[in-house]
Amino acid sequence: MSRQKNEKLTYPQLSGRNVGVQMFNIQKRPYPLGNPTKKEFPEKNAYVMSVNCAILVPSTVDEVVPISEQQFKRRIMTTIKFINSTFGGSTAQVGFGTYKLNKRNNIGETVGVVSFNTNVSDYNKFDANIKSFLNEKKQTWRQKSMGFRLNGKLYFI
Repeated sequence: MSRQKNEKLTYPQLSGRNVGVQMFNIQKRPYPLGNPTKKEFPEKNAYVMSVNCAILVPSTVDEVVPISEQQFKRRIMTTIKFINSTFGGSTAQVGFGTYKLNKRNNIGETVGVVSFNTNVSDYNKFDANIKSFLNEKKQTWRQKSMGFRLNGKLYFI
């Protein structure tokens, strides 16, 4: 049964007065931020950054040769500096990735993930800069390809 948009809920009468329902969490305490069934966030005037991106930073050269931890950190910092100067901020994480090199060999390596969010107009304005950065790093970091994630899709450049 669905309710009309403007339909008001009625609460049971106790001792002649209308008592509102108090929402509780699992610990039987009131929710500190209000009623979770009422959409309070995001606010209508919130700034929306609908483009979600990430650059995958490899920890190898020539597909299988590991680099030093210092070199890997330098690669991550270079990527962070590029993203921060272009889009104003980023989030960096270190993870572990695998891929199939050939029919017999699976490769596993530590990978940096530098992610950022922006709006469509800013992304379009700096799209060529991202492509240039990825192509430059592909050469200088001796990579067969560079991973770039855009709105949930992974691209190899």
